[in-house]
Amino acid sequence: MSTETGLNQTAASAAIDLIISGGADVRLMTQDLAYNDGAAELDSKEVSAADYSAYNIAQADWSVTFDPTDNRAILANDIVVDFGETQNDWGTVVDIAIHDPSTDEFIIADEPNNPEITTGEEVSFPVGDITYTLGP
Repeated sequence: MSTETGLNQTAASAAIDLIISGGADVRLMTQDLAYNDGAAELDSKEVSAADYSAYNIAQADWSVTFDPTDNRAILANDIVVDFGETQNDWGTVVDIAIHDPSTDEFIIADEPNNPEITTGEEVSFPVGDITYTLGP
């Protein structure tokens, strides 16, 4: 009997590609997301400020890598995601959603910092800073 569980590389890639195909929006959330959330919950949990909008990343600007030593697939941004300088307080970002804007489908990205974003801050994420890890 196998001691490993989860998706194989092909299935993991297909699951991630489903979300990023055609491009995906990076959405900053001020409330925790749940996997049963839909579009209404995404909208209500997202930063609500006049100078904020989601940032779209083309499918070609994401990368998916596989680490066979621990059976993990890792999705990461290949471009700088620059929201610019804030004109308003955005609140504390507790989650980042990688969202297929044509559906309710999204990935909850790894957000280790929970930054409080206030007026006058530059908000950007370097290459490889927005990640999602799929695996055990």
